[in-house]
Amino acid sequence: MTFWNESEQWVQNLGWSFNPFEHFEASSDPRLGEYLVGHQAFPAAWSPAPALIFAPHGGGKSAACLFTARQAWIERRSFPLVYLPAVHSEFRRPITFERHLEGIVRAAAIALFVALVIRPAYFLKAPSRQKQLLIESFADLLPADLDYYLELLRAGEPPSMLPAHLETPYLFPENPSHAQVLALCDALAAAAKKYKSNSSISLAERFNAQLSLIHSTTGQTVIDLLVDGIDGAPESFADPQSQVEWLAPLVEQSPRWNAQQIYLKAFVPIKTRAALRERFKNALTTFGETEITWTTDKLVELLRQRIYAATGGHVNSLDAYASPDLANIETRIAENIVQLPREALLLTSRVLDHYAARVGDAPASIEPTDIEQAIAWYKEDKDWVGADRALSDADVLVPTH
Repeated sequence: MTFWNESEQWVQNLGWSFNPFEHFEASSDPRLGEYLVGHQAFPAAWSPAPALIFAPHGGGKSAACLFTARQAWIERRSFPLVYLPAVHSEFRRPITFERHLEGIVRAAAIALFVALVIRPAYFLKAPSRQKQLLIESFADLLPADLDYYLELLRAGEPPSMLPAHLETPYLFPENPSHAQVLALCDALAAAAKKYKSNSSISLAERFNAQLSLIHSTTGQTVIDLLVDGIDGAPESFADPQSQVEWLAPLVEQSPRWNAQQIYLKAFVPIKTRAALRERFKNALTTFGETEITWTTDKLVELLRQRIYAATGGHVNSLDAYASPDLANIETRIAENIVQLPREALLLTSRVLDHYAARVGDAPASIEPTDIEQAIAWYKEDKDWVGADRALSDADVLVPTH
């Protein structure tokens, strides 16, 4: 997402392999795992307890959610189940726990399928009955037919790109070999031929069956229910009361889930904190809390990590492409924005768009005028581009099917 059509030009001019500033919404960035920064310092996300992780719009909630899920896989401390209400469910009053459970069942099916792709041995080494139960656990619940995903994987689609087709972001902790993936595809296809639909099973029974399978397949007894995008529907965006209304059934269910070692961890807009506290008061005493904050140094690190990834580890600053009288470009960007990751990506994109518009297809140095014009644009429209601006349609998490 850029404002002009210059991004392809400057990516080519600079010799980068991709545009690392393209995705302002973390959940849409398939390369996010290559340059995550700053999310190790959120203790509430790691503890075996429910938690609320707060941040402003554009402040890194989705990135923190995805980082939390990936670390759970790496450390093998819990099974991460990412639930996006605006994708897996819908905002329709009255908002009930049963409606959430429908969405969570869909999200759990996706999480189980992702688990099999991340670690094919879970399925390949399972006994026949377990394989049938796993097929049953996500049959009719994935966004598309199982055959569609198997075709993608057989055709060489990188496993880490699979979540983009599943409408739920996950960052893979590691990639299985293509041989493992092909073996998994063959085994899944064979098991699916024997599948018989059991439409009579209730929603609660299906969810409990999924929980049992998560435990028996992965060996994980703890489940982190990671809830993101609570502000991602048109009805809930920029409306703390509606966001609390949507979260309420989950918060109310949390004590019962705690007894099952299912821990609700919600990534919530900071402006919703007061409304949550007002509504629940005592109910939140068991929740850990973390607020994601950003400093100039962290934003500089974020930008430089992305440049490092886009250059294959050869360069970590725009200074390498600048004229001699221009230095510390990332610091200048970070010092002139509302201090949020999305704002840093936005202004950096604007700097490079000005550069591309000036030089065309004749590579040249980044000049002070490129920085100055971008900062002037940002400051002129700061009320719109700042922390309180409404997100574009592309940032609203709505189903694509």
